[in-house]
Amino acid sequence: MATFEKFTGSDETVDADTVAQLPIGQAIEDTDNELDITRSEVLETWRSHNQDRIPDKCPHDCYTTDAEYCLFHMDPEAHPKQDITTNEISKQVAETISKQGEQTKCFVGSRFSQLDLSNKTLQAPDNHPIDFRFSTFQQETSFSETVFEQNVKFKGAKFETVGDNSSQSKSEYNAHYVDFKGDFDFMRAEFRSEADFKFCTFLGDVRFNSAEFAAAAMFNYSRFEGRSDFMASTFTGKADFSKCRFDEVAYLNGTYDTAGIFNYTVFAGDVVLYRTIFSGKAEFFATKFGGEFDSGYAKFRGEARFNEAEFTDDTSFENSVFSDEIYLKNVSTESLINLTHSRIAGGEIVLPKGIDTPIFDFSFATLGAVSFDAPVEIVDELFEYVIFNRTKFKEFNFNEHQENLKPSWRIHTTVGDSPGSLLERRPRDREMLNALESTYNRAKVGAKDVGHNKAASEFFFKQMSTRRRQYLARFWNTPDWRKKGVLLARWASNGTIGLITGYGERPSYVIGTSMLVIPLFSVVYWALPSDPPTSGKFGLEYLIFSIQSFVTLILGSAPADSSVAFQFVSAIEAFIGAFLIALLVFTLTRSIHR
Repeated sequence: MATFEKFTGSDETVDADTVAQLPIGQAIEDTDNELDITRSEVLETWRSHNQDRIPDKCPHDCYTTDAEYCLFHMDPEAHPKQDITTNEISKQVAETISKQGEQTKCFVGSRFSQLDLSNKTLQAPDNHPIDFRFSTFQQETSFSETVFEQNVKFKGAKFETVGDNSSQSKSEYNAHYVDFKGDFDFMRAEFRSEADFKFCTFLGDVRFNSAEFAAAAMFNYSRFEGRSDFMASTFTGKADFSKCRFDEVAYLNGTYDTAGIFNYTVFAGDVVLYRTIFSGKAEFFATKFGGEFDSGYAKFRGEARFNEAEFTDDTSFENSVFSDEIYLKNVSTESLINLTHSRIAGGEIVLPKGIDTPIFDFSFATLGAVSFDAPVEIVDELFEYVIFNRTKFKEFNFNEHQENLKPSWRIHTTVGDSPGSLLERRPRDREMLNALESTYNRAKVGAKDVGHNKAASEFFFKQMSTRRRQYLARFWNTPDWRKKGVLLARWASNGTIGLITGYGERPSYVIGTSMLVIPLFSVVYWALPSDPPTSGKFGLEYLIFSIQSFVTLILGSAPADSSVAFQFVSAIEAFIGAFLIALLVFTLTRSIHR
């Protein structure tokens, strides 16, 4: 068995299945010197594991009568420089492709140095594919603005540079360009049929920006060792980057009309999906993001799946729109996943195990029919690990999550940097209190819209109690004494209503208040200079009189020789009793309706 060090830097052994997943051009090139495996064995492995047929021999004529290879397969270093130039090779490639027949478009295993087919239309009178499989493209290669009329195959091709031509500076970008020049240029190329780039190796920077793929574009198992730019590219057919590896920054922000597939892909550098449009599904199953992930203002019109994805650095879906469902199940992250200002129609979010801080931020977002779940050990505190701040709940199913919300019905987290947690350290912060009140107001509206009256009731209670705290915070922060008086009055009014009626949501509060008022007035009657209206032990006559005065304005006549004060207090209790009875009827009716 051969060692795997040549490809990965490790000492793993190479079996047939491993060889079948490597760029065959690289394996064949290093067979004689590095690996204990022959060219024929490599070819046989590929033939047995891949449906695409590899030709047994080169279909092109040798360069000269005494040459061993044709012009396209001979070592570029062996080209007679005085006889042939790069332009001449490029011209011959284009002319060969334009001829009739399958063999004329076969360049399997070719070796090119500085191939330039830019601004050319590669077409033929038949539909046989242009076949560059397992070819090697050395130094700068340009397909800029090239039009590929036929299917084109680059499967297993190797794009390499002589020396280190890649720029190492951090790239800057806007909506139209990236500021680095690619060693391999497919800028504005048009692929009018299928484009097969599976198992390719790009050892330098590559540009596909503004390219158009009219059919399937397959980059499975490819490796991008330099920076890659697909900005403003259009994928009409499926774009499949599954099991690729991107070693540096990857600009993938284009338009994916059918599907964008990135399952098991490894991104060692930053990933840019800014303003990307996925008209079909977007799949990132078990994808590893080693750098920053920027998906701001992206539009996901089909399902978006990020199940078991790994996020290492800053992750942003800010202002993104998910018109279908999003799935974020058991993702791992080392930073907060930013979903602020996003709009999510539905989906499923499952928190991973072993977390101790919030990992999803839905501040200012709009949530539709999204379901949340968590491991058993934290399921009762699920919403401690999700940040809601001024979040709109549109068709959000509160009934599904009432067990997670009981008994506190708190939707703001008290850990991390959220309005709820910051209030623990800055209780007089007006902005934090305003954010918290707005959050519960929107939650109340969302719960009412879906018919969950219990949740609406609890959220209204939270909203009003937060408003009371806000009055007090403004009182301490306002230098104007006139405003202080108004705020203090509002604080007292809010507090009184909350204490007596629970803001109209707690009938038990009214009953409890009544149970305090009646004995309190009986003590007052006992203390006033007057004989009791009836006889009774231990002052029960005063308690009975207090009950009579509380429930009616007519019954419960005062003693004949009672003082004016005694009668006045009796009238006050009668008024308070009538008021509390009315409140009891209101809150009881309201609670039954809830």
